[in-house]
Amino acid sequence: MPTHRISVAFLAAVLGTAPLGLATAKTDMTQDLATAQFGTPEDTSRKDLDLRHWPENMFRDNVAMLIRELSDAHGPEKPAVMMNLTELYLSQMLLFEAETALAGTRPQSQKMNQRYRALKDATALLAGRPLADITTSPLTFEMRPDRSFWLTLHAIAASDPKLLKENLALGFAGMVYQPRPVLRAVLPSFIEAAIALEKSQLANQAIQLLDAIPDLAQSPVGYFLRGRAALLEGNQKTALGFFFEGTNGWDRYAARCRLAVAEMALENGAHGALLAARDVLSEGVDSWRGDKYEFEILDSLTVVYRRLGDHRGGLLTYGQIVARFPLDEKAQLARDEAEKLLDKVYDEGAAGNLALAEWMEIHLRIQPMFRTFARLPDHVEKLADRALKLGGTSLAITEYRRTLSLLDLNANRIPADELTEKRMRVLYKLANAQNQAGQYFDARDTLSQIDPAEDGKFREKVYSLKAKVLAETGDADLVLRTYVANPDAEHLRNIGKVLVQEEKWHEAVTFYDRLWAGHSDEFTAEDATYLLIAARRIGDTSTANAVIASFPGLTQSSGWINLAKGILEPAAGIMPLREDAASRRLESLERTLQKVKDSGF
Repeated sequence: MPTHRISVAFLAAVLGTAPLGLATAKTDMTQDLATAQFGTPEDTSRKDLDLRHWPENMFRDNVAMLIRELSDAHGPEKPAVMMNLTELYLSQMLLFEAETALAGTRPQSQKMNQRYRALKDATALLAGRPLADITTSPLTFEMRPDRSFWLTLHAIAASDPKLLKENLALGFAGMVYQPRPVLRAVLPSFIEAAIALEKSQLANQAIQLLDAIPDLAQSPVGYFLRGRAALLEGNQKTALGFFFEGTNGWDRYAARCRLAVAEMALENGAHGALLAARDVLSEGVDSWRGDKYEFEILDSLTVVYRRLGDHRGGLLTYGQIVARFPLDEKAQLARDEAEKLLDKVYDEGAAGNLALAEWMEIHLRIQPMFRTFARLPDHVEKLADRALKLGGTSLAITEYRRTLSLLDLNANRIPADELTEKRMRVLYKLANAQNQAGQYFDARDTLSQIDPAEDGKFREKVYSLKAKVLAETGDADLVLRTYVANPDAEHLRNIGKVLVQEEKWHEAVTFYDRLWAGHSDEFTAEDATYLLIAARRIGDTSTANAVIASFPGLTQSSGWINLAKGILEPAAGIMPLREDAASRRLESLERTLQKVKDSGF
C-alpha cells in the first residue's frame, strides 16, 4: 500500500481557513487528490454517497428544495428523495435527523439498496459505531478514493489496531472528500489515533490543522491533543501545561485533561502534585457525566484521597460512585471501600476527634449515597449519641429518628432478632433525649412502642425512664404502678415526689428513706426537704431531726437550711387564745412562707 504525506496547507484550504499563500502549496499526495474526478456522473460512488455534493452555504435552500420534491414525489420516487435528504443531513453532521429520515425509507431497487447501505453505514461510522461487516460496505469499494477514511473510522470504533495502522495515513488523505462539518467532527479522533499508534510526525502534522479551526484549537480538545503529542515526544512539562489549560472547560475533553493531570501527579507522587490533582479533579467532578470518563475521574479522586490520607474526601467520592454507578462491576469495590471509611469517619466523630459541625456536614452529604448500607443505622446512632452527650437534644432526637427510618429501610438486610434489638435500643435513646428536651408527652409515646424483655437490665432502664416521664406528665397512678425491681436513685425520687403530691406521707417517707440509705451520694437538699415535709406531716420527729442535722452536708445554701428549720419551727400555742400567741403564730407562718419564696422550692 502506498504511503502519503499530509499537506497541512491543502487540508487547511479544504477547511476554508488556510493562511494566505498556503492554499496553493502542493505535494505528491495533494496533486493526486486534486486530479481525482470524484463526483462526476460517470463515477458510481456518487450514486452511493458524496457528502461534498451539498454546498454548506446552501443547506437551507437544499432542505427546502428536497421538501418540495418530497411533496411532489409519488411511489418509488419518495425513497430516492429521502436518501438525498439523509445525505444532506450527514453533510452537516445532523446524525439524529439523518437516522430519522433513513428509518422510514424503503429502497425500491438493487441500486437503491446499495445507496441505502452506504448511507446507513456512514451514519453509524460518523456516530462512532462500528459496522458488523465493513468488508461488504459500499463505502469500502475499491473505486472510492475515500475508502481508507471510512476504514479508519471503523477501526477507531471497533478498536482494531491492525486495520487502523493500515489505513490511518490514507484516512487523513480521504478527508479531502468530506465537507467541513464532518472534518471538524472526526479530526480529533484521527489525531488521537495517530498518537495512540505513536506516529509522532503524523500526529504533529495533523495537530497543525487545528490552527485552521480556532474554536477547536483553543478548546479542551485542542489542549488535550497537544498535551498527548507532547507526552509522545517526552516533553512532560509542556504536556502538563496544555492539560492544565484544558481543565478550564466542561466537556469530555476537559474531563480527560483532568484525568491526564491526575495521572501525571500520581506518577510523580509528591505531596504538592497530589494536592494539585485533588483540586483539579474535585473542582470538575460534576462537570462531565454519563460515560466512563466520569467514573475514571471519581476513581482517580479516590486514589488521590487515599494517598493524602483524607478519609472524609474518599468517603464522599466513594459515595458518588455508588450512587452514580450502582450496577457497574467496579461499584462493588467502591461499596467495600466505603464500608471501611464509614467506620473510620464515624469512629473519629464518636471519639471526639472530629468537630460535631464538620461531622454533621459530611453526615448529611453522604445520607442519600449510603441509605441502603445495612451498617449505616449504627453509624447514625453514634452521631446521635455524641450530640446528646454534648447537650444537643434536638439534634439527637432528629438523628435517632433517622436511625429508626434507616432500620426500617434496611429491614431485609438485617437479621430479624438483631433488627428488633436495635429498634428497642434506639427507641429508648430517643425517649431519653425527648425527656431531656422537655418533650415529655412525646417521650411517653415513644416508650409505649418499646416491648422490653420480661427481665434484665434493659427492662429496668425502660421502666425507670417511663416512671420519670410519667411523673413529669402528671400521670401519678401510672407512675405508682410502674414496677422496677432494682430502682435507681432517679426512680426512687420520682416515686417519692408523686407520693408527696398525693399526700401519701408514710409511703413518701419510706421511698425517700430508701433513696437516702441506698444512694446517699445522690441524695440532694431538695430530696431532704420533701422527706422533711412528709416526716413532719406524720409526726416522725426522729426522721425530721436527722434530716435537719444532715442539711449542712447536703447544701451550702442558707435558704435551703433556713427553709428546713422553718418547717420544724414549733407552732405557737392558741389556747387560751391570746393576742401575743396569735401574733407569734402568724409571724412564724410568714417567715416560713418567705423562706419558701426565697428558696424557689
